[in-house]
Amino acid sequence: SCTLTNNFDDIKHTTLSERGALKEASRCLKCADAPCQKSCPTQIDVKSFITSISNKNYYGAAKEILSDNPLGLTCGMVCPTSDLCVGGCNLAATEEGPINIGGLQHFAVDIFKKMKLKQTRIPGQSVKYADTKIALIGCGPASLSCATFLARLGYDHIRIFEKEAYVGGLSSSEIPQYRLPYDVVDFEIELVKDLGVQIECGRALSTDDLTIQ
Repeated sequence: SCTLTNNFDDIKHTTLSERGALKEASRCLKCADAPCQKSCPTQIDVKSFITSISNKNYYGAAKEILSDNPLGLTCGMVCPTSDLCVGGCNLAATEEGPINIGGLQHFAVDIFKKMKLKQTRIPGQSVKYADTKIALIGCGPASLSCATFLARLGYDHIRIFEKEAYVGGLSSSEIPQYRLPYDVVDFEIELVKDLGVQIECGRALSTDDLTIQ
């Protein structure tokens, strides 16, 4: 039998260095009909953010990523890219292999994280019935993403109810820290809160809690 003691083969390697990221980004072909973007479930504009990295516009790259995917750092670290964007890269058959898209995404958003900037709404952004109260059940990736897009549209009263004492859903409870550190989850949750989204932990909801307003 094998032992798993001190076996960290699955550990998430640290993000690319700036030099490594620039070298990797320079390899991108900027394909007109980019298969990497078509393979991305969140439809991130891959060639656009890689171009921004090539130009050393790391803030711009992170903004493009987070605009399409509010959990861009988490996905950059744990997404099975070999089955998705990286698997569709046209450089896959070359000697150097496909672009390390997940690594570049991780690199760009990690720099944005270190900037400690708040996420802001577009000034004047509003929708009809902006005062509508919106409840989201469970503070996992789906609710966090949904709340972000709703808040960006202009909805003012969004509350996420979580029955556990912690937030993040499976990102916090099932993925080990050596793959996805808690501070990454906390960073993305703070971005959601920046938009005015309320999160209430230790609160389970049932049909008895539903009312017509």
